Amino acid sequence: MRKVSLAIATALLLGACASVSAQSPTPEQRFAPIAALVGHCWTAPMGDSGAWDEVCYEWVYDHAFVRSNHIVRGGKGVYQGTTMFSWDGRQQRLRYHYFTSTGAVSEGQVEVVEGVPVFVETHVDTEGKEIRLRSQLRIDGDRGFNVETSRLGESGDGPVGVRSYTRVEDATPSAPKPE
Repeated sequence: MRKVSLAIATALLLGACASVSAQSPTPEQRFAPIAALVGHCWTAPMGDSGAWDEVCYEWVYDHAFVRSNHIVRGGKGVYQGTTMFSWDGRQQRLRYHYFTSTGAVSEGQVEVVEGVPVFVETHVDTEGKEIRLRSQLRIDGDRGFNVETSRLGESGDGPVGVRSYTRVEDATPSAPKPE
């Protein structure tokens, strides 16, 4: 009788797990806020400094993650970073970790507010200084996107800036080519 009860309990548990995983969102649903960016590289001018930011998005581990690598050229040296986007099954939202060439690290999550992906992160430099940022991503068809970033603080939010990215194959001739 005990073996039968254990077998029934195991079957019910496996059935419940299968039911939960059957309801789990697909990779396309999980990464929907950034899916249009994946498989492409994008460039944006960095104000009047003459520098350009280039970022490329790709699927990793059979659509389990999205990785973006970016590099800023033309300014005071080269700055780069890698972001890994993953699905947080507990919170049912996209999260990310960003690692920079300066040693700084950011952790954040993506929430969709009125159809707009909003990235909220905590950025910590190598000395432990913490900055909280909020960025809104507005995709303009399949040819570009804008990112508007604000700094979050106890004394209120402060604008950081807006960047307009264009797909590399559509970039202006003055944009640096990938190395």
